[in-house]
Amino acid sequence: MRAAQIGTECASHYPFPLAVVLQTGPFDNAYHPDDPDSVCIRVAYRFAGMSVGSAFDSATRAMLPVRKRSGRDELVLWGRREGDPGSADIAPGVALDTVKSGAWDVFQPRWVKLFVDRYQIADARGRPLWHELANGSFLQGVLIVDTDEHGTQRVYVASIAAPEQFASLSADGRWPHIASVAPGNANGQAR
Repeated sequence: MRAAQIGTECASHYPFPLAVVLQTGPFDNAYHPDDPDSVCIRVAYRFAGMSVGSAFDSATRAMLPVRKRSGRDELVLWGRREGDPGSADIAPGVALDTVKSGAWDVFQPRWVKLFVDRYQIADARGRPLWHELANGSFLQGVLIVDTDEHGTQRVYVASIAAPEQFASLSADGRWPHIASVAPGNANGQAR
């Protein structure tokens, strides 16, 4: 996928300067409060020395940075959209308990780390809210192999019930699962 310069129609959706986006097309708030897997709809991160913004919506092929065992990040397709081949959920996220229950075993799920600078969710009124991640923290992701003919790799943001102090900030009662790396661990092993 080729990086494209942000146009003026896209830049207004981000409250900070971005060098490139890895998708083209219109950005919208494709957040659906009745969908328990729509926990995280936008992220910002650094990749290859550039600030990158990625939005999960039906018009884009959004990517997320997955930390490999080597310590390098690799961009992987974020979730599945309407019209995409495969049988994984059409959503940007999946409940942590759903994966732990074995319901996604057909997709060969692997826990991965998504090192992003900030993420956006919608509050109970549908307003977008940005949240910064502390240094060394990451979003817990689930890397899967979809059942389409190509075995497409996809990554989903794992979600949990919103912590009590954030319950009023979440439209659907879900929150991204956030973890931290062990001190002194360059590859980002969770503690």
